[in-house]
Amino acid sequence: MPKYRDRALDDPSAENVRAYYVVQRLAMDKASAFTDMAQRVVVGDPLLDETGRRPTATFAANEMNAVAGEATDAELKEIAQQVGIWFFYRSDCVYCDKQAPVLEMLERAYGFNITSISLDGKPLPGGQFPNFRADTGQAARLGVDRTPTLVLVRPPEGIQTIARGVLSLQELRRRILTGALNAGWIDQETFNKTRAVDTGPMLPAKIDMPPEVASDPTQLVNHLRSLVKQ
Repeated sequence: MPKYRDRALDDPSAENVRAYYVVQRLAMDKASAFTDMAQRVVVGDPLLDETGRRPTATFAANEMNAVAGEATDAELKEIAQQVGIWFFYRSDCVYCDKQAPVLEMLERAYGFNITSISLDGKPLPGGQFPNFRADTGQAARLGVDRTPTLVLVRPPEGIQTIARGVLSLQELRRRILTGALNAGWIDQETFNKTRAVDTGPMLPAKIDMPPEVASDPTQLVNHLRSLVKQ
């Protein structure tokens, strides 16, 4: 197509323009045939049908969101019993002033113990977290180089930095869960329950593919299906 397109652009004769559009028609028909067959191949195949992972029907997607939301709320409340949050800020940081009310909502909703640590020894201008602590070296030990910075803390040794910048409540919830997963405080199965998607059967991230298998479509499909993790 690029060859015939360039020829028609350089010499827009009737023959060259017609040839380009005929070739374009051929490409469109091939794409249409591919799409038709793809729909037939995908339907009902648990490995290929994405509606099994995330429904396209609005009512089903909403139900999946609700189930994941309930699991998220329950897990965050569980995490809050063991994990606190350090909120590093500066009194002249306008973004810290915006982050503080979101942290207050998180605190009320899930019971997190939030410790605010002032890098300049001054309170937030909005008055949130009045019982703040002045930084006494925690920021340097954790490599805090900007504000706001949020750190998950699980005594005695567990520390996970989850944000260097402002987060919405939804983003903060997801970061806490991800941080807990990375730290080993929750397992992958628990984390998956908080996601509004069914991971379903999946191929492993790393695959050793024999050359003779890779060159044959039927062997390739059979080999990959044998590696699927439920």
